[in-house]
Amino acid sequence: MFPLRFEVGQFTLLFLVLTIFPYLSSGIFSLSYIKERKREFRTFLFLTFIINILILFSKDLLTFLFLFELLSIASFPLIIYERSREAIFASKVYLMFSILSGLCIMAGLMLFKEAPQFSSTAVSLATIGFLIKCGAYPFHVWLPKAHPVAPTPASAILSGCIIKIGFFGLIKLIPFLNSINSHLYGMILLAISIITMFYGVLQALFQENSKVMLAYHSVSQMGYIIMGFSLFTISNSYVALSGALFHALNHAYFKSALFLSVGSVFLEYQSVNMYKIKGFFYRNRFIAILFLVSVLGISGVPLFNGFISKTLLHEAILEEESLIFKFVEIIFLVVAAGTFISNFKMYYLISFREKPEHNTKKKANIYESISLLILSLLIILLGIFPLLYGYIIPKTFSVHLYKELYELTPFRQLFLNGINSFIIIAIAGVFGLIFGLKKNIFHKKIPLYLDPFSWWYAVYNFTILFFKKVISKAELLIIKTFTFVVDILGGFLLFDSKVEKKLGKLIPTKTPKRAHKVDSSIARYYNDVFSFFKFLFTVAGKGDRREAKNYSVFLEKIGKTLLIALILITIFLTIGFILLLQYL
Repeated sequence: MFPLRFEVGQFTLLFLVLTIFPYLSSGIFSLSYIKERKREFRTFLFLTFIINILILFSKDLLTFLFLFELLSIASFPLIIYERSREAIFASKVYLMFSILSGLCIMAGLMLFKEAPQFSSTAVSLATIGFLIKCGAYPFHVWLPKAHPVAPTPASAILSGCIIKIGFFGLIKLIPFLNSINSHLYGMILLAISIITMFYGVLQALFQENSKVMLAYHSVSQMGYIIMGFSLFTISNSYVALSGALFHALNHAYFKSALFLSVGSVFLEYQSVNMYKIKGFFYRNRFIAILFLVSVLGISGVPLFNGFISKTLLHEAILEEESLIFKFVEIIFLVVAAGTFISNFKMYYLISFREKPEHNTKKKANIYESISLLILSLLIILLGIFPLLYGYIIPKTFSVHLYKELYELTPFRQLFLNGINSFIIIAIAGVFGLIFGLKKNIFHKKIPLYLDPFSWWYAVYNFTILFFKKVISKAELLIIKTFTFVVDILGGFLLFDSKVEKKLGKLIPTKTPKRAHKVDSSIARYYNDVFSFFKFLFTVAGKGDRREAKNYSVFLEKIGKTLLIALILITIFLTIGFILLLQYL
């Protein structure tokens, strides 16, 4: 019997609602955005969607892990789609961190099954694997590399949906938390979430590329979500976990809308540099208004969805009496102000600054309009009618949370309390925005040595250089062995003329020619396969542009066959591991 198991879990409905609309909007948007290799993009977008949906029905962590690895493979072609030097490099980083994430989860599962006495280590390993997928600090480095180079519809689902699978995995760990010190576990997660929130928004403030800025905001917003989960593990607060779940849902909507809006800007100006784009509002007012809705959502403005989840998270912090949570609240408010500043800065720079003298207004593209309208309506509806959240969360949650959701309805008590906090954030945000633009503070750069990517890259270089020597020695040994075997076979088959005449009846004259043909084929395919693996283990540098071109040709020829082979190999290996775990 096939060991994969599925069920409708407690949070399946919420994550389905979270997943379906960003994929739908991105798919519609791609009809306008994708101009080349449309079949390739849509195939892998659809494949990623199907696997993403299946993950939400996984009954256990083994099923989750199997689909988790498939998701990484299916989404890989979406990142490498452009075949540029940057896309090649980013896809390498994405693939390596995806492999690292899967290995950590698998190690945690095997350790928990075979050595329950090490349950704390097992849960820690699995948590690291999920945090990598979430984009938590310091594992976030793949995220600002992968999101900007992927086509905009792919960036929308990568940020809106795929990184939420890491959070879905953390939720899967809840039953295992009884076997460890959950308070200590929660405090460590809380520290990681605070650093993730702060570092992400700090990097976002200093970006010129709007897609890179949005990628860093994904890091920061995942910090909010992890913070809510950590508060739940510390105090078992339904408000905290609900705030995290709602923020995951809200982030999926407004971040997907933000990426798609930036995609519309790119189609208009062929640029994503916010300092080089001016006057978008005057050229495409309908899309610009929908763009503003997503900015208001992520900034936590009242009557928009981000306000609901951020207010619940703030309330969960206020419920804690320890002094350390006063510091957490300060960080929460600072990050909220930074989010306000950076997103309104982007919107102002792109939309205004220059009003054209003559009429340059263009009609909004139907596909762009529909995709953004779907997400914008959801952002507004969930902000005005917070009781809608009650229909997609488990009944145990809705019973405990009904009062809070009712009080978040416009102009009721909790809503007014949230407005008070937002006014502080907005005032700080407006002054910070004006001051930052006048003093050119946003052009500053965080020192390279403070960027975790430089640390990971140093480890990567060392590892690759180390394995490069091993691979070179292995290659030499293989070549020598291969040559030795071929020489023996050749000497055996290619008899001299005298012996061949005597044994002519036993050995047909075509045999040596066939052997030579087989030998040439093996040598050629060996070189092709070895070149491919050598490429994967090559340190990115000046040769990446040439490699990108070669790799593009390689994919065009046998890319589809290679992907099918990779998927089949992954399936067989995963089934093998599952069977091994079942019978050990």
